[in-house]
Amino acid sequence: MQGELENVNRGTPDFPFTNYIQIKEKDYYSFSNLHWHRESEILYMKKGTVELSVGGDIFKMNQGDIYFISPGELHLLSPITLPSAYNALVFSNSLITFPKGHFFEEEFTSPLEKGEIAFPRCIKPENEYYKEVSSLVKEICDNSGRSKFDTLLNLIKIFGIFKTNGLMEERKSENPKSSEIKKCLDFMEEHYGEKITLSEIADIVHLTPNYLCFCFKTHTGSSPFTVLNNIRIRKAVAYLENTDEKILKISSLCGFESISFFIKKFKEIMGVSPSEYRKQRRSC
Repeated sequence: MQGELENVNRGTPDFPFTNYIQIKEKDYYSFSNLHWHRESEILYMKKGTVELSVGGDIFKMNQGDIYFISPGELHLLSPITLPSAYNALVFSNSLITFPKGHFFEEEFTSPLEKGEIAFPRCIKPENEYYKEVSSLVKEICDNSGRSKFDTLLNLIKIFGIFKTNGLMEERKSENPKSSEIKKCLDFMEEHYGEKITLSEIADIVHLTPNYLCFCFKTHTGSSPFTVLNNIRIRKAVAYLENTDEKILKISSLCGFESISFFIKKFKEIMGVSPSEYRKQRRSC
């Protein structure tokens, strides 16, 4: 991961698609950090309720809802009820790229890549196209990689429904503040192990600390330090799961100046102490 830009390989070079199955049974820790990626994403809510923050808006994804995230959009998913589960279908636009001059390329893929059009934000059960779209999305979710052809065909069918029925939206210009938040996220990700002040973060994007807090709250629902602490706790989780480092050392490596504050934030986010978390994971 490069900053909070998810810069990972999806699927294979000939089939850049991944079906992430996200399940949360016990704790309320977010499914994801605030992040963005160049790929498109389809979210299919299978169980429970999840809060989706995307593009400066906040939505409640309920069972059966289908949400769409266009390339480059900042987003974050957090469970509201437990257990919660959803599928995240993430794919590169190269998967649906055709030769220049091809009608699908000219009318759909290229405008989507350029940010001229965007997916509809959501298709809910009451929508007239829900039955058709949800059937195709479920087929993709249940396919589990058995047939690349079927997955690609179903994706194109979904986008055909959108295009022929005028469901694609005109893409709004990215709010300049979203771009600035991305820069701040990159900085936090790179320097999470260091002492970071609010003024340092604000200076990166030439904003006052107070206005930076306003921008974060408006676009993410959180303060800069809430986001930073989430990043640090995620890093701590990785250390606890993958190393034998002592908790005091992990606290320091993840940028916490006080172990008591580290334990407090860890319990606040994860529901258990760092030592309890490590013990639980290793007994699984």
